[in-house]
Amino acid sequence: MKSFVTWLTARQYRMVILTAGAMLPPMSMLGLAVIAQAVVVLAVLLRGVQAGLIVAVLASVLITIPALVSGSDAVAISGRPIIYLLVGLVNLLPAIGLAAILRHSRSLSLTIQIATIVIAAIVVLLFAVGSPVEVWQGLFAKVIGTMGDSAPELPEGFVSELSRIMTGMFGAITLLTSMLAVFIGRWWQAILSSPGAFGHEFKALRMGNVVGLIASVVFVLAALTKITLLENLTLVLVTAFLLHGLSVMHFVAGGAAGNFCLVAVYALMIVAMPFAQLVLAGLGFLDNWFDLRSRVARR
Repeated sequence: MKSFVTWLTARQYRMVILTAGAMLPPMSMLGLAVIAQAVVVLAVLLRGVQAGLIVAVLASVLITIPALVSGSDAVAISGRPIIYLLVGLVNLLPAIGLAAILRHSRSLSLTIQIATIVIAAIVVLLFAVGSPVEVWQGLFAKVIGTMGDSAPELPEGFVSELSRIMTGMFGAITLLTSMLAVFIGRWWQAILSSPGAFGHEFKALRMGNVVGLIASVVFVLAALTKITLLENLTLVLVTAFLLHGLSVMHFVAGGAAGNFCLVAVYALMIVAMPFAQLVLAGLGFLDNWFDLRSRVARR
């Protein structure tokens, strides 16, 4: 991996090409757009915010070329390929912001705390200025309408319930992918300068008292009141503590048995979702308040 990262960072155009390639179909459809964000994070950590912005802008310009060449309305809104430029920048700018926080603070914990608070604040703002539930219902109705007879038969009330929590789900996915990009970018940086440093930093990841207090209040009120806003905030906060819980598992794991345990944990996250995620989030929440890792370390 060190050879790859060294090769990638030796020339800026390589970072631009990899970023652009990861954002284009089919790579983006396979979930590899996070690699594009990770490259931008790496650029910021190594060379500063300006370098990350240059990579992001050039890569976003690069992905407009297919639309410009084809001139097809099918690949651009109103026949304007510039939409690709905007989409690219929207995807990459959050990663640049988080990388800048990490570069300045040198703290993964502070980075994820700020990311969680900002995304939660955006969810609150969306509910304050309008009705995101109705917006999602309208979008789903259009999608189902365009499918015509081929539209699947959905259970009664499915669209309404999905629309009810979709804002929180989108926020949770944004938090998860953004922090994954930060983790990958920081890992790559550490490989070049201080191998093993990222592992130690990730194992010490903590959501902190502020996010912990906010989460405690939101979790209790959401359970008691069933308010839509609070349910959406719960999804974002559970995702944050899921990452905290994974940090605890990596801290506890050690040796061959520990590696097998981690493999089992990640496998369960796939085959037993969302229950495995909830258990890990609960573990992270408990560690945040009772410092379970220090108790393990003393044994």
